[in-house]
Amino acid sequence: MQYFLLKLLKRCRIKIPHQPFLLDFVKFSVLSLILGFCWYIKRRQWIIIKS
Repeated sequence: MQYFLLKLLKRCRIKIPHQPFLLDFVKFSVLSLILGFCWYIKRRQWIIIKS
């Protein structure tokens, strides 16, 4: 059972051999989305409190 799971994990792993910038770009995009979403929520709460 463990051997089968290991084999499955090895097959499903995403391989990006010579493109480390792509990984950095994905991390940056996700971080930007999270920060933008947090900023939007804070801004919305501030407008609700102000009204």
